[in-house]
Amino acid sequence: MSAGFTLTHPSAKPLRAAALKYPETTEDFPWGHPAYKIAGKKAFLFLGAYEEGALSVSMKLPYRSEEALKMKGAKPTDYGLGRSGWVTFTYGPKAKAPMAKLIDYLDESWRVVAPKKLSAAFAPPESHSSLACGGGGERSEPEGASAAPPPQSSRISRADSSPASGGAGKSRRGRRRSMT
Repeated sequence: MSAGFTLTHPSAKPLRAAALKYPETTEDFPWGHPAYKIAGKKAFLFLGAYEEGALSVSMKLPYRSEEALKMKGAKPTDYGLGRSGWVTFTYGPKAKAPMAKLIDYLDESWRVVAPKKLSAAFAPPESHSSLACGGGGERSEPEGASAAPPPQSSRISRADSSPASGGAGKSRRGRRRSMT
């Protein structure tokens, strides 16, 4: 942790420890608060300390942001990040954060930011299941399963738009492709 910065909320340490278990994760302090990044580049978790021990937790949750926003203390992250699925949870100094849910969301946040090959090669750390289940419990999902599968894409693939497949035969920019 950075000199002079202390997260005193009891939920901060387990979240920090869980984030640092993911491969290529680095801890940075870009605005005086901890940010957890993949290879020092793309952030997937921000922690903040406020008002005598209060805690804020921000994560990228594009697949479950609507679900997350129904939780007490949740709101879209400021600075326009909420439009990209970022959600901020705020807990008072004595409030008990729902660790199982936050650890689950942490996995989604890391996986959507991580390069696809890195994400696919990494199963959630075993200690995450212990934290999420309140200690020592078994994980309910099969090993290697993603916390939230991405929704089916509504995009049409290039193969689907080719003349041979009955598609319109147009390129991405809408112009007709030449058949020569």
